[in-house]
This record gives sequence, structure tokens and C-alpha cells, in this order.
Amino acid sequence: MSATSLADETIPLFNRKTEGACLSLGELSEIEQKVAHDLKVNGYSLLPKFIDEALIDQIVADCDGNYSKSERRLPDAFRISASAKSLACDARVVSLLSNVYGRAAFPFQTLNFEQGTEQATHSDTIHFCSMPYQFMTGVWVAFEDVTENNGPLHYYENSHRLPLLTNEALGISLKKGQDSAQRYSEYENAIRDYVELLGLERKEVRMNKGDVFIWSANLLHGGSLVKDKDTTRLSQVTHYFFEDCFYLTPLNSDIKRGKLAVRVPFDVVQNRFRIWEYLATGFRAISPVMLTVSIAKVLVKSLARRTTGREEPF
Repeated sequence: MSATSLADETIPLFNRKTEGACLSLGELSEIEQKVAHDLKVNGYSLLPKFIDEALIDQIVADCDGNYSKSERRLPDAFRISASAKSLACDARVVSLLSNVYGRAAFPFQTLNFEQGTEQATHSDTIHFCSMPYQFMTGVWVAFEDVTENNGPLHYYENSHRLPLLTNEALGISLKKGQDSAQRYSEYENAIRDYVELLGLERKEVRMNKGDVFIWSANLLHGGSLVKDKDTTRLSQVTHYFFEDCFYLTPLNSDIKRGKLAVRVPFDVVQNRFRIWEYLATGFRAISPVMLTVSIAKVLVKSLARRTTGREEPF
């Protein structure tokens, strides 16, 4: 196998430019080709009326009374609602993502919301990241119409093309005794300044009940202001990883000090934590651990050999 074809494996299918990738993209269904094109060009794709309203109504009923009082959200509702799990594991969505990314997808987290979050702009990669990069995506389903009044999702045009914005890239270092909330506040401030510096254009997403919004890993997004505090903005977000990757949390990692916060994601479909193997390196994880850079070097060098035929310094 050539170095080019090996490198292909480390890039989502929709972003590949090789002849083989073009042939594979040509074999996708019409809706898959639309999503592939949208993710490549815009960093997101909107699918109208994709989810059955009866399923949505059942999830809303299951979650009622279970949201946290402070954030009005419910993490991992799939544990208490068979319908929420059914949505996360929707075969159409999993198949679509798998075909568009060229690697098998699996849901690892759900977040159900009662109201708009007004969450500051961020990229999901600070929380959920993969090696190879970009093999994570979010799927947001509107459980009711989303208007300018109930806190629509916002995003920044072309931000999916930006480099990976880790702590190191933004000049943030882990401080002794600092908790993740304090560190995340630093991150949010840095992203705000970064967006202003680049002059990125902010846009909001209007959605109807049953619409699906899929975004790529690095798209900068957040929750807009809730103008009418008496409104709800019922919705479910499911995050998906892809097989044969190394998963980590950059927010809690400190490369300078030789620490990586490694994730062992929970596979909602298989109902178990996912034992991962990173591109056939033979390094397998069975529990959440902190890895030193010395171990990470083995993983990165293995990837370098597979993509370029030579080793690269970490």
C-alpha cells in the first residue's frame, strides 16, 4: 500500500482529494453526498424534518422533571430513556456518518436540553478530540422550533478550517490547584479574543422540530442569548467518535508537562466502554488514564510511519 493511501486513512473521507476518495464519495447516497459536501465547505450540514416527531415527543416526556435545576440540561439521558438511546443509535445517522467519514461511527454521549444554554463560543475539540484529528462530530436535533427568542445555536463561518485550538495553541497552561472550570473560563476568553482578532462572521441557526444539525469537530459554536426567558428550547445533542482512533480531552491535557488526559469513550450502541486500538499500534486502553508524552511518542511515531514511511519527532 502506498504512503498516499495510508495517509488517506487519517483524514475524513469528505476531506480527501485522492482518486480513490473521489470514487468512494461518488458511491454515497444523495443525502450522504450532500452532508459530505456541506461538512467540507461549511463545516456543518442541516437536514430538515429528519427525525420522527413521535420519537421526539417520547424523549421529551421521558426527560421531563429530570433536568438539572441550574443548567436545565440532562447528561446521558440514554441511561434513563430508551427513546433517547434510540435517537442516539439511529441506524440512519450512524450509517450516514460512517459513510461520510470513511470510518465506523459510534455515539458516546448525549446531552438533552430544556432551555437555551447561552453557552459561550467553543469548539468541541477542547472536550472531545481524536488522533487522527477530526474524527468526532456532533448531531443536534431540534425537539421544537428554534427561533431568535429561545436561544438558537450560533456558529462562526469557516471556523472549521482553523487549526486545532488547544490550550497550548491559545497560550493557556495548566496551573497547580486550578480546577477545570477555571481553566475553561480562560479558554472561553481566549476563543472570544481569537474570533474578534480574525473578524469571523457569526451566524445563527433557525430550525424546526425534527431538523438535524451536524457539525464538524472544529466548528466554533455556542448558544445565543435567550431573549424570552419563559421559552423552552428542547433538544438533544449526541456526540460521536469513530473507530480506530486515540481519544483525549485537550482541556485537561498539558503537553508541556508531559500529560495527556486520555478518554475511554462509552459506546452507547454496544453498551460498554470502548477498548480502542490506535491504528494497529497494538497499544490498547481499558480504563481512563493519564499518559506521559513518552507513551504518546510511540503512538505518534507509529502514525508517522503509516502515513509517511518515516518517524517524526513529537
